[in-house]
Amino acid sequence: MENQLVNSDFTTNPFIMKISIQDLKNDINARFGGETDSACFGVVETIYNYKEDSLSLKVAHYLDNDSGKVYKLTFDNVACYRVADERYKNEFKGEKFEGFSFFWQIEKSQFREDFNSWSIYEKIHGSEQFRKLKSYRIIGQNSFVDILTTEEPMIELKEDE
Repeated sequence: MENQLVNSDFTTNPFIMKISIQDLKNDINARFGGETDSACFGVVETIYNYKEDSLSLKVAHYLDNDSGKVYKLTFDNVACYRVADERYKNEFKGEKFEGFSFFWQIEKSQFREDFNSWSIYEKIHGSEQFRKLKSYRIIGQNSFVDILTTEEPMIELKEDE
């Protein structure tokens, strides 16, 4: 199966490919098979840039030691995020989510409900911006990252440094 990458960008670095969410799914299926789930991946780096309100995560497959490739997901306009241990997975009950492997978008998120209960985000940014918040979850073997943002992530397939 040939993986077709849309929106590829080799202009700045030939070892980085910017890909869509669908391309991410296609690449995971092509490289690791359709049965690859979140337990096969690990979040190997988490960097929050407070000046830009952006969060970057690097995710790698445990069996992919030879290629050195990682997925880098960068979320802009991050309202809130958390990194948690897998023992908190019990709170996922009742959530509605859609996704694949390690990448999920949550429609009814307990994390968002908790954020709503203590945050003043809506007062600062307004109701329209508040309604635009999307909830994502990146799940690795031993941890997960919940992200609240108004933007879809930029996804890159890159050589690990």
